[in-house]
Amino acid sequence: MSQVSKASIIQPETILDFIDGVTQRRDTPEERVRQEILKSLVREYGYKKEQIGVEESIKFGSNRKAVDIAIWEPNKTHTQENIYIIVECKDPKTKAKGKKDGVDQMHSYASACMNSTYGMWTNGDELLTFRYVVDDAGKRGPEAVPDLPHAGGEVPDDAPRFDQLRPAASDSLI
Repeated sequence: MSQVSKASIIQPETILDFIDGVTQRRDTPEERVRQEILKSLVREYGYKKEQIGVEESIKFGSNRKAVDIAIWEPNKTHTQENIYIIVECKDPKTKAKGKKDGVDQMHSYASACMNSTYGMWTNGDELLTFRYVVDDAGKRGPEAVPDLPHAGGEVPDDAPRFDQLRPAASDSLI
């Protein structure tokens, strides 16, 4: 009869991390959102688990902060300077003010990670994505985009934005 290691037993009120398959994280609504986004990034967007860091520590002024999800391009060292995408997850019950604070938090993390190209904020129900671009004055800032790029791709400049979409009319559903 084989023995079960204590490391393979999931403790009560924890969730097994999708990326490393070992870390047990506290089961909270925000953690559930993060784990669903991680699954989507791997299964739908095509990012490799090796490209993704969870609760990645970054230097933020004189302090250190943890980015919910950091994604690096393939074959890049996992350093703050090489973070490609930053994802900030919040509890599904997050209201308008919390949403603004969360998006601002994501933008400030992107400012600390000067080579980051994309950012995403989500509460599991809503999803906002941004590309960080340098304007004509040389200032780097966020620009709303419809979605994150799939692994190895870019978001096309002519992709429709969410605010450009309109509900389908009954005739167009046929």
